[in-house]
Order: sequence, then structure tokens, then C-alpha cells
Amino acid sequence: MSILSRFFLGILCIVLLMPNAVAQNRSSIWIFGDSAGIDFSNVLNPVPIISNCQSRGTVASIADSAGDFLFYTSPKLRAGTAKQGKVYNRQFHLMDNGDSLQYVHGIYNSAIIIPNPAGNNQYYIFNVNSNVGLGSVNGLFYSVVDLNYNNGLGKVTTKNQHLITTDYMTDAMAAVKHGNGRDWWVLCKPLYIDTLTGGLISSDTFYIYLVTPDSIHTPVKQCIGYNKASWLGNFTFSSDGSKFNFVCYSGLSEIMDFDRCTGTMSNANIITDSLWNMDNSFIGSAFSPNDSLLYIIKGVYYPFYLLQYDIYSQDMDTIAQITGTQTVVNRGRSPGHIRLAPDGKIYMTASYTDTLGYLYFPYADSCYFPENMYLGVINNPNVKGVGCNFNNFGFYLGGKRTYWGLPNNPDYELGALAGSGCDTITNLTPELCCRDLHLKIFPNPANETITIKFNHKNVADYTVFDTHGRIVQQGKINDNSSISVKQLPQGMYFVFVSNNEISCNSKFIKK
Repeated sequence: MSILSRFFLGILCIVLLMPNAVAQNRSSIWIFGDSAGIDFSNVLNPVPIISNCQSRGTVASIADSAGDFLFYTSPKLRAGTAKQGKVYNRQFHLMDNGDSLQYVHGIYNSAIIIPNPAGNNQYYIFNVNSNVGLGSVNGLFYSVVDLNYNNGLGKVTTKNQHLITTDYMTDAMAAVKHGNGRDWWVLCKPLYIDTLTGGLISSDTFYIYLVTPDSIHTPVKQCIGYNKASWLGNFTFSSDGSKFNFVCYSGLSEIMDFDRCTGTMSNANIITDSLWNMDNSFIGSAFSPNDSLLYIIKGVYYPFYLLQYDIYSQDMDTIAQITGTQTVVNRGRSPGHIRLAPDGKIYMTASYTDTLGYLYFPYADSCYFPENMYLGVINNPNVKGVGCNFNNFGFYLGGKRTYWGLPNNPDYELGALAGSGCDTITNLTPELCCRDLHLKIFPNPANETITIKFNHKNVADYTVFDTHGRIVQQGKINDNSSISVKQLPQGMYFVFVSNNEISCNSKFIKK
């Protein structure tokens, strides 16, 4: 082995052995705030970069598999106006046909970029618009960026395709890799009009879209959880994609299991806050790299709290008890977003507010303060308590400024589920609202028989799929029926139960 080869091998080993670092080349370039950005290409030494971004919150950026910047999308920052989103190429110029995307400057994460699983140098931009009172078109949209045009600078070839015509959507989106390591799940949440007050409220409904090489499929509609209180929220997935967290402005946090094979959630539980003060707003959340800890930002006005929860100290069925593990990591500056970075650290934005709590938006040319020129950094996010080493002014932005937002980048490098043969399953019902069905399958794992129990009086149809989406068994059952699975090979199976009123699915393991 040559000296040069040994050198590069040594560098690789150093990076791989870093306790927190994660290889995320497509997320290596962050664009956000007021001309701010970070280059994580060298996880040992991330550096600030200068962009032309002007965004309060919503922004998404993406690099190629080598870590070279490709493009970003963000609304143009203007106060009190309905300016639409734009797409900027790698030279920070407006992309060909990259104007007038249907979304505005959200506080949270109104847009996300997903590579087409076909690997054809095309990308989807999903965005939600809930521009209350400003007269724009609301709902869920997608556009297509094709980097095969203009010598790699790209062109928006498809724009503002309306997927959901719901009047309003929560200001939040997230995406996670399918269990096959190729396709994507994209999640969003609709809003409804409160019949009592006439105001906008969230619901227990999620729309979950499957993105495959050939299509954006009809969404699964799942009703789960308890959050019906706020139209502002933030979605976060754990590093392995198995946990999903939703925090909202009304001070509620929900955590649930996510099945990357079926795109469905289960086991929803509330994480409460023991700090009962006047400002109970939950702003954002992030999982630690090893997924053992959850960080939540609480409060919009002083004092804000950075909270840590030990989510694996208790069984997930009793996660409400996790409130007892709550640790105040820090209190002080006006908070913004919080996000796990490619270097394995967690970064937090902040905005400058004056002594009266007024947020300057946009900033005046003279408004430069430590609060908006630095990011907070959790240096050791896998460590419990204050040992996580939070630095309020841990990363200098090179003279540029931040507001609330950080790029809404999923884990582009998340691989297939280890040891799983699951692949895309598209023949399940598009309507899944099963919270009230209380579907249970036991024993699980099973040898010869399983019992399917649900609290519904009518006879239902059941279908058993294997991990490749093939039907292996079907029939009719009542609310407490046993069926033989003796003939099935060992492995994981999905059970779909439905009648004219309700439908749901679950899974079991055949030993």
C-alpha cells in the first residue's frame, strides 16, 4: 500500500471513528437565514459560507453524492407580504423557470427536496402553502427540478402541481427513506376549520406519500395521535427512521413508531413539559445521533428552554413517564430551529429580539448582534444532562445572520433496513384511519395461528401480504378470529383488515 493510500485510509478511519459524525454528503451544504450557510464537506472543520438566501424560516438545500452544492429553494424574505417561493442554482442565481412556487416564508418547514428514486438527475420539491388571509392558493404542491438542463445548472420543468386541495396545511413537512433504501415517504398534515370558533386547528390526520421511480402514489391517510391544538408544527425523524416526533406551538409533543416498510405510524404517546410557565410553545425538536435522547426547544419569548428527554429510559408504551427525565440544558436567547448536522452535532438558530421581545423581520441593515450572528451548538448530543455541552454561541456565521430556520433536509444517505426484505408496497388502501379500530395481532411472533382482534361488530375482510407486496392469504373474520399461518414461511407479514366503514393494517412475524 502506498503512502498516499495509507494517508487517505487514515483520514477515513478518523472520520468513521468520530463519536457523532454521520456521512451525509447530500446534506453537506446548508443554506439559510440572511445570506448564511455552512459547508460540512469536512466534518472535522465545518466552515461558514456566503449565500444569497433571505429567509425567515422555510428553506431546503441539497448537494450531490460527492457533497457539491446543487440548488436550494426558499421564499424571498419580505415582511407582511405573500412572496412566493423560488429555486436558486449552484451559482446562487434564479434557476430557469424557478420563480413563483406556491409557498411563502413559513416559520417551520414548508418545503423539502427529494431526489427522484429513478436516479435520473431529477428532483422533487414538495411544498405546503397555508398563507392565511393573504389570498394565495393553499394545499400541498410539488415541482420537478431537472439538472440535465443548462449544463447542470438545472431547470424547473414541472411547477406547482396540486396534490392536496385542502384549504390549509400545517407549516411542517418531513421525509424519510423507505425500508428498501431507494424510495421515499413524504409526510404532511392538514388543517381544518374549528366549527365552534371558526379558527384553524390541526387534526390527528397525516397524509403520507410514497415516492417511487415511476410515480408519486396516492397517499395513505392515517389518523393517529392527539394533536388537535395548533396549526404550527415541526416534524422530526430519528436517525434510523423508526421514530417520529411532532411538536407544535400549543406546547404538545408526540412521539410514535414509524414503519419504513408500510409508511404507517403506531404507538403514539405524549411527552409533556414540567416547566409550566406563561409560554408553553414547543418550537422544534431533534434526536441525538444514537436516537437515545430527544431535544425540544420551548418558548418564543424570554426565557426560552432547551430541554432534553431520555426517550429510552422508559418503555415506549409508558413514554408519558419520560417527562420525569426532563433536563434543562439551557435557558436564555430567543430560539429558532434545531437540527442534527452531518458532523454529528446539533445546531440551533436564534433570532434577535429587543428588550420588549420584538422580532425584527426583516432585520435592519444595522441589526447585527451575537444572537443573530451565531448558532447554538450541542457538541456532545449523545450525553445525558448538561454533559451534552451546549454552547449558546458555538458557531460563527462569518458575519452573516440567522432568523429561525435551518434547511429542512432529510437523511439522504439512510440505507435499507438491515436484514429486511421489505420492498415497495403500493396495493394497500389509500385511506387508513384505524386509531379507533384498536387492531391487535397476537401472539407475535407466531408459530401456527394468529388471533386478529378489533373492536368492530361487523365482519371484515383480511388480506396477508408478504414483504414484496404479494397476497399470500385472505378471507373474512369477525372481531376476534383465529387464522392459521402454519403454511407460511418464516418472515415478516402485513395484515390488512377492512370493511365498508374502516380499514387498518398491522404486521406480525412468523417464526
